[in-house]
Amino acid sequence: NIEWKEIQRDEEKPQQQTYDSDKSEIVYKQIPFNKLTEGEQLGKYVSVPVLISGKGDTPYAVPLDILATCPSGQASAQKKCSACVLPKCGFNKKFVMSSESVVDMTGMAKTRLNKEIKTRIGIPNNCNQPKLKVKYSTVEKLVVVPTVDVKDDIGDSMYRHHRIYHISGGEPIKENVAFRISGKIIGDPKDNKFTLAGIKADPLDGDVFSYKFSHESHEELKQALWTDCDNHSEVIWRAVKDLRDHVLYKYGQDTMIMVEWLSWFMPFQFNIGQYRCHKICPEVMILGPTRVGKSTMAQDLSVHLGAGRYADCGANTTFVGLIGGNADVGSTRVFTWGLIPTSHGGVVVLDEYNKLSYDVMGGLTNQKSSGVAERVTNSGVRKTKAFVRYLTLCNPRGRKQLGSYATPIDAAIEVVGTPQDLARIDFLYIVKPVKDTSIFNEFHAPEVDHRYTQEIARYHLKWAWSLNKDKIKFSNPKYVLD
Repeated sequence: NIEWKEIQRDEEKPQQQTYDSDKSEIVYKQIPFNKLTEGEQLGKYVSVPVLISGKGDTPYAVPLDILATCPSGQASAQKKCSACVLPKCGFNKKFVMSSESVVDMTGMAKTRLNKEIKTRIGIPNNCNQPKLKVKYSTVEKLVVVPTVDVKDDIGDSMYRHHRIYHISGGEPIKENVAFRISGKIIGDPKDNKFTLAGIKADPLDGDVFSYKFSHESHEELKQALWTDCDNHSEVIWRAVKDLRDHVLYKYGQDTMIMVEWLSWFMPFQFNIGQYRCHKICPEVMILGPTRVGKSTMAQDLSVHLGAGRYADCGANTTFVGLIGGNADVGSTRVFTWGLIPTSHGGVVVLDEYNKLSYDVMGGLTNQKSSGVAERVTNSGVRKTKAFVRYLTLCNPRGRKQLGSYATPIDAAIEVVGTPQDLARIDFLYIVKPVKDTSIFNEFHAPEVDHRYTQEIARYHLKWAWSLNKDKIKFSNPKYVLD
């Protein structure tokens, strides 16, 4: 006969437990997106800002909580009970699967799933006496990219896809929306690639779109911009010199600095008197020869302002990559939104724009006009908002020299395709090469003090991006229209 001995639950725990501690007690370390694949983060609980660029069509039902009881085992002693975990728990135990276990069981066939549950909680597979009450979680495979805010990813604004899992109680998670996902970094059981088993998804707060008025910061901004300046023109050129001398170090190109800097601040809609401008996606194009600093200037401004996405159109850029479509992510093929819609509300810098095919440029026309990205897929029509500020940097097409054209406008028309396409661009700036290149090799003492710091510049941008058509006022609409 088997003699049963009652054991207090806090004195002995099942040796085959696979559940986590109470998730409410977990402390998540905040990390930037570019730390998701660092080896030292493996196995750690983290919180990371991401933007959901795509997800699978149908979520998976995966066991999360299991209540195991065995009335028959408790009523009669059986030899096979010695191999079971339940006698050690008083024949009544609740198990919570770890995030690794949930990810591992995602996509498993139901017949195999039942055996897997028993194995993981320590019940012999050949015993059908225990009663299992299973609570399922909803697991979605998500494809994420960095958010528009690159403040925490300084030096690495690289746009790339990353596959993660989101474990929830069934709450829907929207595409093309930024979240702070909290969970555990693990090796994917399918291929051991870095992934995140996310168990919390909170709205992103404190990013470049989360403007909160601060009297102190506003005063610092006013002091930085307006001290020793009498009008708006002086304010702009004083800030340009500040950026040139302390951030960009590009000399002989003050006007280009002004054009690139102001492209970050273009509004989507505004009123002028009784008229309303509906320019959804404002666009600035800078056309000029190579080696004048167009690209590095844009990247440095992105870092200083803490926002903006950069893409090199010379790297076989496709319409799927820019707008969205079915893409290979690991061994799976999923629909993901591209660079432009996932930059909704922000800035996209398209470098080497002259190398983009006319077909791809033509495909962007509807998005630029409507502010909506749209794709027709096997599962139906997908739409998402895509209000984007464009900064396009280009050289003349086909290695031609700018001087070989009758006018710079002819060179710009050849870049975009037709005069009608050029007419959609709000501002075209033609860069002239610096005649005296010795200016690049000389030491330049700062002409102004550094007041437009990274902190103030970021507050400036957050304030500007918070303004909508009802908050933008012109003191003299007639002057603007004239």
